[in-house]
Amino acid sequence: MHSAIAQFLAELRLSLHEGKSRIYRCSDGLTFLGWRLLPGTTRLKRASVIRMRRRLSEMARRYHEGAVTFEHIRMRVHSWLGHASFGNTWRLRQSLFKRFMLVPAEHSRNCSSGRLLEQ
Repeated sequence: MHSAIAQFLAELRLSLHEGKSRIYRCSDGLTFLGWRLLPGTTRLKRASVIRMRRRLSEMARRYHEGAVTFEHIRMRVHSWLGHASFGNTWRLRQSLFKRFMLVPAEHSRNCSSGRLLEQ
């Protein structure tokens, strides 16, 4: 099967990467552009979710220090939400943002409560 695919691609003047080409069973799923594609479901890769959790913590810390604006964080979060909404991620997004609250720095605080970032 591998040789048939390589031959077909050669007709198109393309070639397979020797170290990265592998044939998968559909039931095993495959990783593509940060997604784990399985029959009947599409999930974000675990590493992508962990990376976003870390980014949220870092953005909250920087917002508290006054280094970034709320609008900057809102744009970054909405961008990631747009990416994440292509899969079955509603529950993941709910749990990820349940405890995410932005608290401004003491010197720039206009009110006593922090700002919640909504989806």
